[in-house]
Amino acid sequence: GYNQNEMNNTALPYILGHTPAGTSTWNMVHYAQSATKLGWIGLDYGSEEDNLLHWNSSTPPVYSYDVLTAPTALYWSDNDWLVVPEDSKYLADRLPNLIRFHRVAEAAYTHLDFLWGIHNVELVYRSTLDLLKEY
Repeated sequence: GYNQNEMNNTALPYILGHTPAGTSTWNMVHYAQSATKLGWIGLDYGSEEDNLLHWNSSTPPVYSYDVLTAPTALYWSDNDWLVVPEDSKYLADRLPNLIRFHRVAEAAYTHLDFLWGIHNVELVYRSTLDLLKEY
């Protein structure tokens, strides 16, 4: 969504020229599948044969959170339309080495504000850099 508080209007033509970027059709298919299936699983290629080709199994693998042992910080916001607070909490409850679960204080903060927000130094980046120094 659009957040006037975090938008640099002079940068808007550059942002729109590069967003959305950096993804593929398969990535979007996988994202859609993750929204309809419970759990964290690999991409379902649509047939047993294709899944066998890619996964050596007729079904996609179920991923395990237990292997994610690196210290992990999650930053989330109430107004993120792509990663809703319930999904952030779901992930936080499963990460074995969560060192920070931080709600961005600005109520209107959106998914793209994590990239383009003009107050990110104060809201996200400074504390992230502090964690990097600590770990």
